[in-house]
Amino acid sequence: LREGEVGDWMFVIIEGSVQVVDQRKDTALRNPGAILGAVGIMCTQRQLYSATAIDPTTCLAIGKTSLDEFPTSVVELLRRSAMRSLLLGSSGFADARGGDVEFFGKLVVSQQDMMMDKFEEANFQESDVILPAGSDAHFFVIMEGEVAVVSEAMVAQAGSSALHLKEYAREVLGPGTTYGGKAMLENTMANESVFALSQVKLHMVSHAVLSDTFG
Repeated sequence: LREGEVGDWMFVIIEGSVQVVDQRKDTALRNPGAILGAVGIMCTQRQLYSATAIDPTTCLAIGKTSLDEFPTSVVELLRRSAMRSLLLGSSGFADARGGDVEFFGKLVVSQQDMMMDKFEEANFQESDVILPAGSDAHFFVIMEGEVAVVSEAMVAQAGSSALHLKEYAREVLGPGTTYGGKAMLENTMANESVFALSQVKLHMVSHAVLSDTFG
C-alpha cells in the first residue's frame, strides 16, 4: 500500500511482517492475521498510510469489486472484519485517535459485534449539523465525505458556510476516521459541534443504545 493512493483492496497477512507508516511518520508492525487497507473496502478513500513487507510475506488480497462474486455470508464476514480492523486501528494505528481506539478496544469481541450490529447509517448534506454541542454522547465512523469539528466558542463565528466551517474547525475528518470515543467512554455530553462539509455518510451509534444493549 502507498499513502495517498485510492484504496480499493484489503490485505490479510498470512505469513511475514509488514511495517506501516502514517502521515505523521509514526510506525507500527503488523503480523499474521492483521488486516491492511480496511478503509479501501469500507470507504472510497486515499490510503492514510503506506505498508511495506519487511521479510518474505504472503497476503490474501481482496478487491472491492470482487466482493460481488462472494456469497452474502462471506461478504458480511469480510466487511465486519474490515470494520473491526478499522475501529481497532483507526486507519491502522493504535494511537491515531486514542480515545476512539481505547473505547472500542475495551470491549470484548462479542460486545464489538453487538456494537457493530447497532450502527445505523446516517446521511447529511453540506453544512448540516451532525452533532451539536451539548448533545448526548455518540460514536461514529465516517464512510463518505468530510466533517468539521468546531469548538463551541467558534461556532457563531464559523456561521453555516462549509468554507467558513472548515476555516474555523479544530480538525477536519474524512472517510475511515472515527469520532466520539472519549465521550462514549466517559458518557459526557459533546463540548463541540460537528458539521458536514459535503455530502456525508456515517455509521453512528449513541451511548444510550449501547447502554441498553450491554445492560
